[in-house]
Amino acid sequence: MSALILIELNGSEVSANSRAALTAALQLSDSVDALVLTNDSANASSAASMSGINTVKTIVDDSLEHANVEVASKLIADVMSDYKFLVSGSSTYSKNILPRVGALLDVQPISDVCEIKSSNTFVRPLYAGNVMATIETADDTIVMTVRATAFEHAEDGGSAALEAFKGKENIDVFILFPHGRVSEVQQKQMTWINAKGAYALSVKTDFDGCQEIVLSLIHI
Repeated sequence: MSALILIELNGSEVSANSRAALTAALQLSDSVDALVLTNDSANASSAASMSGINTVKTIVDDSLEHANVEVASKLIADVMSDYKFLVSGSSTYSKNILPRVGALLDVQPISDVCEIKSSNTFVRPLYAGNVMATIETADDTIVMTVRATAFEHAEDGGSAALEAFKGKENIDVFILFPHGRVSEVQQKQMTWINAKGAYALSVKTDFDGCQEIVLSLIHI
C-alpha cells in the first residue's frame, strides 16, 4: 500500500504543510514517494532531501509555473494507479487540486485530517472545529489532506537524493547518518540502494558530528 505525497513549494523550499503530509503518509505506509509539479526541475532537490522519501517523481511543464489547477489535477490522477494513498497538507493549493483529483478517480477526498486511526479511519474537525468526527472510508484509493499543526514536520536526511543521482556520470552522493541513532525503518531507507555513485555511511558519532564532517570537507 504505497503512498504519494503532493509537494507544495515555497519558492524552491518544501512547505511546512508538505513536511506534515510526509509524517502522516509514513503512518499509512512504509513506502512513500513524493510528487513535485513544477516548471523548473531544479525545484525537486529540496524534496529529495527529506527523510522518509523513497523516490521523488518530478513533472516539469511550463504551464505549472502558476499552479494550473486543471493541468495539475490530471497529472496527479494519471500517476495514482501505483498508489493507495494521496496525501497533501491542507492549504489553498491542495484544496483547489485534490477535489478535482478525487473526481477524476471517482473517490471522495477527506480533508483536514488531524489523526490517523488506521489505514481507512481518520479524525477530522466539523462545524468550524467544534466537533471532532471519526471518518471511515471504503474507497480503494484514499485522497486526503492533513492539518500541518496536527503532525510533526519531517526533517531532511532521506535517501531520495541517492535514488536521484545513482549511476550518474561524474557524480558521487554520500549520506552520513549516526550509527545506532536512527530507526530501523530510516536505516533501511538509506541503505537499500546499492549502486555506483550512491553511498550511505554509518558513522560512530551523533547528528552534529555528521554535520561537522560535511562542513570540514566543504571548507577544504
